[in-house]
Amino acid sequence: MASKERTVENVSKSRSRNWISYLPSSLVPYIELARLVSPAPVFLIYFPHLFGTLHAASLRGSDYSHVLNTNLILFLGSFFYSNAAHIWNDLIDAPLDRLVARTAYRPIPRGAVSKPVAMIFAATQSLAAAACLLPIPPACAMFALPAVIGAGMYPFAKRVTHYPQVMLGLILAWGIVMGEVAMGVNPFETTKITASIGCLFLGSTMWTVIYDFIYAHQDLDDDIKAGIKSMAVIYHQSAKRLLWIFLRMQVGRPTLAVGVPTLTFCARLPAALPSHFKISMVR
Repeated sequence: MASKERTVENVSKSRSRNWISYLPSSLVPYIELARLVSPAPVFLIYFPHLFGTLHAASLRGSDYSHVLNTNLILFLGSFFYSNAAHIWNDLIDAPLDRLVARTAYRPIPRGAVSKPVAMIFAATQSLAAAACLLPIPPACAMFALPAVIGAGMYPFAKRVTHYPQVMLGLILAWGIVMGEVAMGVNPFETTKITASIGCLFLGSTMWTVIYDFIYAHQDLDDDIKAGIKSMAVIYHQSAKRLLWIFLRMQVGRPTLAVGVPTLTFCARLPAALPSHFKISMVR
């Protein structure tokens, strides 16, 4: 109980220091529900799309305007997809969130947003994300299905498997495939292209596994008490060693996928440096 009280106090202090403190109090729970307090959740979903478009552009020699226009659409789609996915996650996870100090003060567990209203909010964001598919190639709608189905299933993963981090990694890494298709590249056109995309896909998956593993590690004691499954629970005695292995996989695989220095930099550096820092802080 004391840890939850400290969490509530920390949330209140952090809220008073960031931009949402300038918003009407009635809007704050919805900003929190969609994880818009920080831009990180949106960019974690968008970056794989970006890597996919850059890789496709290097293969096709696409002009800058095509790359920029496609990325603007994909960013908007990532924004609304992120909102919808996080709201859905909180709807399903509310009973478990109440048992974990870090999540107990989220809008639904604390009663700031009702479940029916959250469902309506999620539906509007889902429709907006679907609308972003209209300006890009029709094939994108079909290739978006695995990401949509995966997002729908993900909240249930921690109830049935110790590897929800892997599932989340695969879901978000699918953005690479979406980026390729949005630029007009068939991911299965040739073995070389498929293998190259596969390397980027694996690197992106490891990136997500690393940061979500660390999040789960922060909740380790509460997760064990609540019966929540995660890689942090099953590998808690070797967490740091395993994370270093994942980081090597994250950094090494994208290098095999790229043929231009710019994309090598984009695929490796932004993710590797924060991951290195976070792993070094794990005990």
